[in-house]
Amino acid sequence: TSRQPNKARVRATASPIARIPLPVGPMPKKAAARHRRRSCQPNKERVRMTTPTSIVVLLLLALATNTCAEFSTPARYHPTPVAFIGRNTTGTRGKSSAKDVIGRNSRDYASKTGSDERTASALFNSANPIDTSADGSPPPVGVESVKELPDDFPRREDAVEAIKAVRKACMVTMRLQPNHSPTKDKDGTISTLTKQQADNSPVTVGDFAAQAIVLGHLLQAFPTDRFIAEESSEHLTANPGLLKEVWAAANDHMASTEELCRCIDLGQSYNADGTIEEGQTERMWTCDPIDGTKGFIRGKLDGGQYAVCLAKLENGVPTIGVLGCPNLPCDVDSTDYEWAEGETEANNRQSRGCIFVASKGGGCYQLPLFPDGSIQGPLKATPNDGSSTKVADARFCCGVESGFGDYLGQQARIAKVLHGPSALDDKGEIVNARRMDSQAKHGVLARGGAEIFVRLPKPGYVEWIWDHAAGFVVIEEAGGRLTDIDGQRIDFSLGAKLSPSVRGIAMTSGGVFHDRILSAFKEQEKALLGEGEEGE
Repeated sequence: TSRQPNKARVRATASPIARIPLPVGPMPKKAAARHRRRSCQPNKERVRMTTPTSIVVLLLLALATNTCAEFSTPARYHPTPVAFIGRNTTGTRGKSSAKDVIGRNSRDYASKTGSDERTASALFNSANPIDTSADGSPPPVGVESVKELPDDFPRREDAVEAIKAVRKACMVTMRLQPNHSPTKDKDGTISTLTKQQADNSPVTVGDFAAQAIVLGHLLQAFPTDRFIAEESSEHLTANPGLLKEVWAAANDHMASTEELCRCIDLGQSYNADGTIEEGQTERMWTCDPIDGTKGFIRGKLDGGQYAVCLAKLENGVPTIGVLGCPNLPCDVDSTDYEWAEGETEANNRQSRGCIFVASKGGGCYQLPLFPDGSIQGPLKATPNDGSSTKVADARFCCGVESGFGDYLGQQARIAKVLHGPSALDDKGEIVNARRMDSQAKHGVLARGGAEIFVRLPKPGYVEWIWDHAAGFVVIEEAGGRLTDIDGQRIDFSLGAKLSPSVRGIAMTSGGVFHDRILSAFKEQEKALLGEGEEGE
C-alpha cells in the first residue's frame, strides 16, 4: 500500500505538520511489542492509517496533552477567556517561569509547583517579597527582603491582591510618564485626548493601560466581584492609533487588544447618571487608574505627581484603600517632589516611590514601590490636638493648578482666616503649603507631612467615588478625618457618584484641625456672600 500513494496519503504527506521531525530515541517496550504484533498481522485499519497520518495524530495528541497540563484552569478563576489575562503566552510550554506567574494567584501557583506559598508570592509583583526561594537559592531578579504586612491585617488577602495590581500598573505608568511637560519638551510628550465631560479632563495612554492591568488582575483573583472605574474603551475603538499605543504599553499583561478593551470596560458597570443596579454592592472595587493626569503629563522633572488609586467597598463602605505614588519621596519629611537632574529609576529605587495601603480597623502602612525598600507604619497623621503643630501653623496640601480644585479661590480666603494677613505671597498663593496633584496628598497627610486639604470644585459639579474612596480609607486609618465641606460624613453607597449635596471635600489630621477648617470655610463663605450683596 505504501508503494501505491493515494490522494489522502499525498495530502497528508504535503501537510507541513507531517514534516515536523519526531524525537529520536528507543521505543518503549510495550509499544514496541504492540508494534511488532500489528506489523505482522496487517488489517484494514493499519492499511488505511499510513505513516504520515499516524505522525499527525501522535503530534496532535502530544500537543493536546501538554496544552491541557499547562492551561488547566484553577477552580477560583473565572471560566472565560479573560481569566488568563496577565499570563506570559510566549513562555515555555509545561514550565513556569517568574514571568509566567505575574498576574496569577500565589496560592494556585504554589499548589501547581509544590513550592511554599510565601515563595510563590515573592515575585516582583507581590506585596510581601521574601529573602530566598523554597530551595534556598537566591530570589528572582527584582526580589529583595521586605517586611510583611501584619498577619492580623484585616482583609489581608484582598489587600495583597490590590497591592499586586497597583504595583503592576505603576511599573507601566512609570515607563510612560515623560520627563518634562509638553511646553518644555515636545519630543517627550505622551498621546493625550480630552474627554467630553463636565471637567474636560485629559486621558492618556497610561490611564487606559493602568485600568486594564488593575481590573484584569482583580478579575483573576476575585471573579465574582464588581468594578467601577473611570475609563471606557470607546475612545480606543474610535482611535486605532491610540489603541495601538495602549496595547504596546500593556501587552505584557494582556493576550489581545480585545481582552485589553474588555478589561477596561469591566469598570463600566454603572449607568450614565452614576447609579448602579441593586444588589451589586456587596463586594465592589473602584479604580482611578491615574489620578492627577495633569501631573502625569507635567513630567517627572517638573514635579508631576500622580497616583494609581484602588479601593474596595463592602456594601457601599470603603474598607481597603491602596494608593500607588511612583514619584513621591519615601522619606516622610522630604519635599523633593520633583526628580533631580540625573535621577533615574536605577538610582532612586530606595528613595522614591510609595504604596499606601490601609484596611478598615487595621491601620495604614507605607510600602516601597520597589521591593528593596522598607515598610513604614502604622502611619500616624499629625497629632490632632494641636500639641505638636498649632492650627495657625498648619500646612496646606494644595493642587498645582487651582482652577478645578479651588474654582472660586476660596482656599486663599480660608488660609487667611487660619494664618492671618501673612498667609499669602505676592502672587496670592498660600505660603505654608505643599503642592502636588492627585490623591498622593492623602498619603502625605496620612504620614504627617501636612495637616489640611480642601477641594472646592465648580458649583454643581458632582464628585466621582474613585476620586476619594481609596484616600478616604488611607487618611481615616492614619487617624485623620475626611468629610464634605459642611462636616457631613460622605456616603459612598450611591453608585459611581457621591451625593449632589457634597459641595466640597475637607481632609485634615482631624480633631482641632478639622473643626477649625470647617468654621473657617463658613467664615469666608459668609464674607464672600456679603461682598456679593455689597456689589449688588
